[in-house]
Amino acid sequence: MSFLPGFNFEQRLFYPHQTVNHQISDEFDYLVLLLEREALASDRVFDHDYLDYLKKIKEDEVVITTSKEGSRFWWGEVSDVELSQKLNSKIFSHQVAKNFDLIPDSCRLIENAFDFKNHIQQFQEYSRWVVKSPYSFSGLGNKVFDRTHLPQLEWNEPVLLEPWFNRTLDIGLTYLKQNRFQDHFGVQNLNDLQGRFKGALIQPFLPEVEELHLKLKPALQYLSSFAPENNIQIDAFYYLEEGQRKVYPLVEINCRKTMGWVTWSLWKKFTTQNVGVFLMWPMSALKKCDSWKSLENIIGEQMWNKDEPKGFIPLSPLDRKFMTFFLVESNIKQAQNQIVELWKKLSKKESPLPLEFMIYF
Repeated sequence: MSFLPGFNFEQRLFYPHQTVNHQISDEFDYLVLLLEREALASDRVFDHDYLDYLKKIKEDEVVITTSKEGSRFWWGEVSDVELSQKLNSKIFSHQVAKNFDLIPDSCRLIENAFDFKNHIQQFQEYSRWVVKSPYSFSGLGNKVFDRTHLPQLEWNEPVLLEPWFNRTLDIGLTYLKQNRFQDHFGVQNLNDLQGRFKGALIQPFLPEVEELHLKLKPALQYLSSFAPENNIQIDAFYYLEEGQRKVYPLVEINCRKTMGWVTWSLWKKFTTQNVGVFLMWPMSALKKCDSWKSLENIIGEQMWNKDEPKGFIPLSPLDRKFMTFFLVESNIKQAQNQIVELWKKLSKKESPLPLEFMIYF
């Protein structure tokens, strides 16, 4: 068996007639090489030094085939299109959250311009808002705006309208299909100021994960009754409002692999006793590396050491839009120090570390 990357999951599901840019949709295809024993079905040519490096850290063969025959989509398989469209729509997520009292009253599904303006006027206490497409992912396409400058929207589909809450902690909970959704784990998502995913942190115990799990149990039972084809992943976040810490337990549902699952899989592979951090840095912000060996030399003593085990594990080839790493450290404070130090080495003109990666403060 072989895997097609399939990171264009939402496009295949909701917009099947659109032309696919495979270079963009397969940005993270190397994760198949690292996390699976089966072959990656791809026409890409990978650097030999990079493949040798992957074999070394994987301690197994790295297999690539150009044959697509019989391949399955790795990021998310879809045999029941109607069910998958339902479960992965933010409209459905909103309905579930509302039915199980897992959403603030200020969050609404909006279908026309009149209701859009009217809802914002009803909640004068919020100055900033965000509008979300029901079929987007990872925060892409979110429009954040001030109440005095409303965006122009095309009303060919409903949108989710929410206050731009003062988020303090983003959590992703995953319930595993392989154990009938009885087993779960959680990661702290590192999102930027627009709510777009940039990384994740995992550790042996995070109290908010168990608190959210208790709140989500009734909704999970309902969701599992649909017999989803893939894992159930639920995004949540904590926020400050009027000096109080509050929680939004069910922001959206994804039934496919996620970067939270990737973070957990890397953590299971390289450490379960320490802190693990998945990082996604844009290549445009980094100095250019001419070869894989030169990248290893720049990282130097911060490279992962199997004998300890601690350090950075570079994940992505050098020809991608994002350079990704997995960091293993003994605690969050030490992880933060290591992230700051590596950013200084790799960033152009020693630009400041983006706020989403300030995990300790």
